[in-house]
Amino acid sequence: MSSGPSGAKTAPIWLWAALALGVFAIGAVMAFQRRTDVDVAWLLTLGEKMLAGQQPYIDVFEANPPMSILLYLPAVVAGRGPGVTPETMVIVLVLAAILASLALCGRILAPLTDRLTRLKLAAAGFFVLTVLPTGVFSQREHIAVIAMLPFLALAAARSERVKLALWPAILAGLGCGLGMAIKPHFALAAGAAMAVAALRRKSPRALIEPEVWAASATVVAYVVVVFTIFPAFINFLPVIRDAYLPVRQPLAALLTWPPTAAWLILGGVSGFAAWARRGVAWEAGGLLAASAGGFASYLIQGKGWPYQSYPMLALAVLALAAAAILGAPRPLPGLLSRPAARVAAAAVGLILTIGAVGASMEWFTLKGDFRALNAPVHALAPHPKILSITADIAVGEPLTRELHGQWVGSVCSQWIAAGAMTLERRGGLSSDQRLHLNALMAIDRRLLVHDILTGRPDVILISTGRDWLGWAKADPALAAALAGYHPVETVQGVAIWTRTEAGISSRHGA
Repeated sequence: MSSGPSGAKTAPIWLWAALALGVFAIGAVMAFQRRTDVDVAWLLTLGEKMLAGQQPYIDVFEANPPMSILLYLPAVVAGRGPGVTPETMVIVLVLAAILASLALCGRILAPLTDRLTRLKLAAAGFFVLTVLPTGVFSQREHIAVIAMLPFLALAAARSERVKLALWPAILAGLGCGLGMAIKPHFALAAGAAMAVAALRRKSPRALIEPEVWAASATVVAYVVVVFTIFPAFINFLPVIRDAYLPVRQPLAALLTWPPTAAWLILGGVSGFAAWARRGVAWEAGGLLAASAGGFASYLIQGKGWPYQSYPMLALAVLALAAAAILGAPRPLPGLLSRPAARVAAAAVGLILTIGAVGASMEWFTLKGDFRALNAPVHALAPHPKILSITADIAVGEPLTRELHGQWVGSVCSQWIAAGAMTLERRGGLSSDQRLHLNALMAIDRRLLVHDILTGRPDVILISTGRDWLGWAKADPALAAALAGYHPVETVQGVAIWTRTEAGISSRHGA
């Protein structure tokens, strides 16, 4: 691994230090100006309900394992003080985690690189972790990459047979274990990086280093926590398995959507850069292998949601940065040996990179945005109790939190019924399978009846795109529960209903 000139002048060092801090500051400002992600808002709400005594998977239900809730509990606890909110604490804690992650990466790479090189890598790392995420900042995938990055740096160091103190290895392993606890799919990224290190060393030693044991112990400890503290999740797994996991985008769509094209471009440019520069093939190759693991995770999950593509794209950008920063130019064969050809190749690579990175950042911002509901809902009640009947989590969050209201639903949306409907529309089902899907939809209806009667929401938000009102009224108990509500107006495809007894007359037909 080339580390650049050891006798670097002070001016470039300060210049790169200022650049790194500037990139971090820009990313931090972007994070604080951005609206809270819908999933993050919901998981904060779940954490608050859990601390209030409600039991996950018994009183409130989530399609993801307990780590999704536990991950945001520190922000919920820290955000209980005056003058601070859990949303603010999420950003503060994630920014602190980025600083800690890159500091640990610098410690791991210190034997291989000089200070100037590490500052250049830090600038690239700050860009990838603070600026690139845009709309997926603080999502679980974003946090997983932050947590796992020192492990990937350590895999590069191990490939060079660097011996490190035990504590950086343990910390890197704990971070990797956290990432895999967030989503088991990320074992593919970590495993791919370790495999490259083992190939580089021509020995399986990289597979049994202390960081691997620390990562494995973290995952085992999490599994024990799930079985002992959250046994209800195990009982709820059949619903997740039957209503949530089978709902996937077609493989053709996943392969032709923007993130795949951006990933292929970034991977191609990274591979070319690693080939064109001396001494970085294995380091860039390890990151590219981890990026490929992220791509496999994206395909395995099959939802096609923007945040799920962040690991593959972030690691591809880091691979390109490693090739550009760590390597040194080497003689190229044929036409590329000419200066004009090298300049042209660099220009094409730069244009492709800027295009792919820009497309990725735009892709990460794509999500449902129903902020137009805020004003009319607030007009009905200053701090409303809210419920929704919809498949879209973005209808209820972060609206409820922004209005300092109370979410009285047991679920974030009708994802159980929506999954059953999707599978039913695909056809080819036996009578037993149809009965089972109807039973799944009945779960959602029972939850809604309970939430309306016990939570007494001030406002019910009902999506009109898929006839959710008709679906609800097809059940006599749910229709009776809704009888005490009437439509006020429809905004952005969402009908706003309020309690008739509240004495609020209808302003517009829903």
